[in-house]
Amino acid sequence: MKIILSRKGFDSSFGRVASPIFKDGLMISLPIPADSSISYNMLSVPGRPGLTFPSLVSDLGGDMEKGRVHLDPDLNSEIYPPRDPAWNQLFGQSGIAQQHLENQKVDVDDLFLFFGWFREVENDVNGKYSYKSDAKDQHIIFGWLQVGKIWQPQIKPTPIPLWAEYHPHCEKGLNPPEPHNNTIYVAKDNLEIDSVKGSFPGGGVFKNFRDELRLTKPNQYKRSLWELPEWFYPIDPPKTPMTYHPSSEKIWSKKNGRTILQSARIGQEFVLDTEEYPEAIEWVESLFK
Repeated sequence: MKIILSRKGFDSSFGRVASPIFKDGLMISLPIPADSSISYNMLSVPGRPGLTFPSLVSDLGGDMEKGRVHLDPDLNSEIYPPRDPAWNQLFGQSGIAQQHLENQKVDVDDLFLFFGWFREVENDVNGKYSYKSDAKDQHIIFGWLQVGKIWQPQIKPTPIPLWAEYHPHCEKGLNPPEPHNNTIYVAKDNLEIDSVKGSFPGGGVFKNFRDELRLTKPNQYKRSLWELPEWFYPIDPPKTPMTYHPSSEKIWSKKNGRTILQSARIGQEFVLDTEEYPEAIEWVESLFK
């Protein structure tokens, strides 16, 4: 099985602000703006009845551009109700990023772990949200999708079911259209990973922040500096490193039984093969426990 750390949600180019962590720990990944049939006004903020994405993004100083949203990955059934009974979690990729996944032979049973840029927020007496003055920018894992099916409608005659046609990688008539290698990853019905097999859906979100979900080294203002389990270290003994992160002591180091990584600023998906890193399975299980 391969594990793919996939960078998604608002970033310094799209949206331009961090996704929020609320006072009670609730995390909401803000989907990026892009041309689609769905607007931010059509979405619901999970766990926050009465709060809208336009008001939240406006409060935080973000940019929704024309107000249309790229709802991808789509992992939370509550964000775009009502759902068709046949709905399942979806993630789409295309272009250079998809070519990277193909080169790494990402396939059915592999696991995407989605991470993004988050920061703690607070609200004033009027209910307006802002970032806490002492809050740090962090990269945090917020969701997952274990691949059950792969659709490539421009390559293979793949009929897209009606329940999935809303998704930006399934929409017809987009201008510009998706590249030739446009690919949609469909979640399994249930997670199939060792000790957590059958206990969780094949795709979903971690609703609340926990230390185990944080990639950024604690007490750092530089969110791209990560602290990981020691087994991530690829140099001694030599192993194939997570993609986009060459085996260089300039970017990999070890300290106090942990691996410190200067994570790449480019690349959407970082792929790790559990055949070389069998400890990764137990680490994944710990995220769900």
